[in-house]
Amino acid sequence: MKQLLLFCLFSFALINCFSQTTVTGKITDEKTGAAISGATIKTKQGRAVAVSGTDGSFTLNIPGTQKTLIISFVGYSDKEVEVSKNFMNISLSQSSKSLSEVV
Repeated sequence: MKQLLLFCLFSFALINCFSQTTVTGKITDEKTGAAISGATIKTKQGRAVAVSGTDGSFTLNIPGTQKTLIISFVGYSDKEVEVSKNFMNISLSQSSKSLSEVV
């Protein structure tokens, strides 16, 4: 009986460790609402990465233990969001940083 209980607990732990969540969504500009093509979406630990398509959409399979996404794109501030549902609309705000000189 003890062995059966131990086996069940171990099996549950393994299933939980290897489970994945599929997150889809759309990346847009905060002011205009226009789709942002080519934005990078990755888990905070960097184990899963995706790039948004021409319409701003993305699909990302994330491990069950990783629930924070970092979204970045040139000219916009990076954004960190918690995965709260399977479809997420994420808006990025333009960065005020600019290059002063190109070499």
